[in-house]
Amino acid sequence: MKHLRFIKQSPLLLLAIVTGIVMGFYKPDLQSVWLDEIHSMNEASPMQSFRNVYLSVTTSEQIPPLYYYLLYFVFKVFGYTTLVARAFSAMGGVLCIYAFYLLGQKLFNKRTGEIAALLLSVTYFQLYYSQEVRPYIFFELFTILSFYRLMFLAETPNLKNAVYYALFTALMIHFHFFGLFAVMAQCFLFLLLLFWAGREQRGRLFRNQLVAGFLILLFLLPLLPIFLKVLSIKEFWIPAPQSDTVYLIFFEIFGSSKPILFTVILLVIISIVFLFKKGKPLQDSMGLSTSFSIIVLISWLLITVLLPLIKSYLSPSVMISRYFILSLPAIILLVALPLSKIKNTYLCYGVVLVFSAFSVINTVTFNSYYTRINKTQFREITRYIANNSNQDQKVITSLKWYYNYFLNNNKLHYSIEEASLEEYVGKLQKDSLHLQSFWYTDAHVRPYNLSPDKEAFLKRHFILHDDVKLFDCWANNYQLKEQESNQKITIANLKAKENGRLKCNVENIDTPDNNIRISGWAFLENTASLNTMVKVVLIKKDTAIFTAGKRLRPDVGQFFDKRDLNYSGFEFSTDKNNLEQGEYAIGLYLTDKIQNTESYMLTDKKINISH
Repeated sequence: MKHLRFIKQSPLLLLAIVTGIVMGFYKPDLQSVWLDEIHSMNEASPMQSFRNVYLSVTTSEQIPPLYYYLLYFVFKVFGYTTLVARAFSAMGGVLCIYAFYLLGQKLFNKRTGEIAALLLSVTYFQLYYSQEVRPYIFFELFTILSFYRLMFLAETPNLKNAVYYALFTALMIHFHFFGLFAVMAQCFLFLLLLFWAGREQRGRLFRNQLVAGFLILLFLLPLLPIFLKVLSIKEFWIPAPQSDTVYLIFFEIFGSSKPILFTVILLVIISIVFLFKKGKPLQDSMGLSTSFSIIVLISWLLITVLLPLIKSYLSPSVMISRYFILSLPAIILLVALPLSKIKNTYLCYGVVLVFSAFSVINTVTFNSYYTRINKTQFREITRYIANNSNQDQKVITSLKWYYNYFLNNNKLHYSIEEASLEEYVGKLQKDSLHLQSFWYTDAHVRPYNLSPDKEAFLKRHFILHDDVKLFDCWANNYQLKEQESNQKITIANLKAKENGRLKCNVENIDTPDNNIRISGWAFLENTASLNTMVKVVLIKKDTAIFTAGKRLRPDVGQFFDKRDLNYSGFEFSTDKNNLEQGEYAIGLYLTDKIQNTESYMLTDKKINISH
């Protein structure tokens, strides 16, 4: 009966919580952990000591270590996996939704709190950081709770409320130093309260503000060395703000949807207009009016946006979208307020549900949140390396610390050397008597880049056995010519491997300058495409087999409704001078070492080679 009564009395809140659970816990491990998330996984690793967590964080990060300590203990209890880490964030996202309802109810009323909670649950940014192995969702949670307890302290200034406010505010900053901008907004609000309050109320408020301030400083003392280190930073990777920086940040926050963003801006303006129609901010006995609640939200929003913007013009920039998750709750509440003023309950709920449905559709359909790859595919590229080579083969990368997480752990033990491809080939040139086959892999906007003399050295001594390009990462497998060469086998041997399992489409055959390029997609039925090696077969007299490059093709997976076909793209490229003149038939030969399967197909495509 109690549960039925809750459903009847708070339908939007229930919907908000269910939405948060479903969207946050659905496919949390779809994407590989990317650069920043690998930081979190490495720094909170349960295989290191508790003290080393602190050393790891303070060496590599510019944020406090509390999140990493919590994640460290979560790993100890539930296991050291990215799924556990993302489930932890998803839980934080659900807690945010309920805490936000409490704040909305405290600032305005129950209906506004419910509407705000539902709108937050369907906001793109809320979902994204509910599935990110970073501290931002917990930063948002304690920002909400800090403002929630601020309202209690403002309304009833006593020791209990001062302690609660100080605790949640300190926790907010312990998750991210950007919370200091929220504290500046709160200081401004306390000054307004002191100005508006009566003499007796002013004294009580001032004393408890001092208590809260002292406790916050006390709670933050352990962070002082880290904070001073952050203040000493003179250059940072975040670009300086431009004229459209603020717009682009909030455009991203609301799922890169102009209709949603413009609707949000319109409703925020309407909320600001309400401010001029209400009475005094303070009522008798420190009662707080709707006007003061609107002032809280406007101050929260403006100060946490304008002060970072000003700071970014004067010193290293902090204008990056994820930091402004602390401003998101203020915006959502300013959006929820005018919607809650619609008198007809059915019309009010209808408008809210339509807006929420459009936000979900924008996230799931237009942004393809649960299908499109948008994080660096470290996991997939390293799986390919592990499944198509032995651990004796050296891996070279300019991102050793990140690749170690995948290739040098309790299951795999690859020898990883840190160097750019240019640096490593230069090293091989100096010691060409001891050449060995190797993998080179890189990621995070580091493209293939090699000078002509080093390119010629590689072609002279090595064969490019694998050429894999996935989202924001790539890997090449260079085999010594003495160890492997382009095989030539008979048509009869190939025909023996025809078994009908190979599905393919040769889409493009280009001959720019002296090159040949053949691309398309191919896969083996009932076999995940990631570990399948595709070889292009050019048939004239003898049969030449060339290893093709693997390419990401999510459109193929989408067309066949099978995610494991996302890696079925291929691209083959060679110099025309490697082949005799004449007409060649094109075939495809696919092998999968994991499944121990192979298949051949002669396509209907042909190519003419003339020098």
